[in-house]
Amino acid sequence: MDYSGPTRTYRGQTTRAVTRGKWYYEAEILTSGFIRIGWAKKSAPPDLIIGSNSSSYAFAAHQARKWNRNGSVYGTICRPGDVVGCMMDLVDKTISFSLNGELMMDPLGLEIAFKHIKVEEGKSSVFLYAFSL
Repeated sequence: MDYSGPTRTYRGQTTRAVTRGKWYYEAEILTSGFIRIGWAKKSAPPDLIIGSNSSSYAFAAHQARKWNRNGSVYGTICRPGDVVGCMMDLVDKTISFSLNGELMMDPLGLEIAFKHIKVEEGKSSVFLYAFSL
């Protein structure tokens, strides 16, 4: 976990499942503070912050970091009013994020946040839109 202090964490996810193809959704940042947004496998433990284990992938809007078990620098810190886009390509097995319509990058200039995501047949590759606050 990358945040410590007196807080309560909430996680939400949709009931709409993604199993193949290319998907994109957007979320507007309404407040500052701890925000992770991205994708979680249906099998991801619901009590964990997304990005904190191998079953979920997240962009930390409050830190400009990407998370999948561990965090690394990626993108830009978001402010209220910004719109984060979350792109998943289950054909090429990649995940990327955008900020206000422009792809975010890591310090090397790479736009893809996660490559070679695990995509298997069956229930283990059912992804949901997810966030943690």
